[in-house]
Amino acid sequence: MYFHVWFSVKYRLDALQGENRDVVLATFANVARAAAINLMEVEAIHDHVHMLLNVKDEQTLSTAMKRLKGASAREIFEQVPFLPSGYA
Repeated sequence: MYFHVWFSVKYRLDALQGENRDVVLATFANVARAAAINLMEVEAIHDHVHMLLNVKDEQTLSTAMKRLKGASAREIFEQVPFLPSGYA
């Protein structure tokens, strides 16, 4: 099944610019490949992400998103620890 998914980053920060954006897109691609999720298209725009996914019949959208967001958030935070003061 095909799904168009949209979600914002924590605190709606403009965190998806420059190098951060490149890290986010590469991480989503790596996680999708490892989890056998067909990531048809992905775009990161300032404070949100759009994805077009093709999920296999035996997978659910919630499982696919949990894998993509969980693994990528962990990897991204290790590479680019970005949390402005006052948000901890």
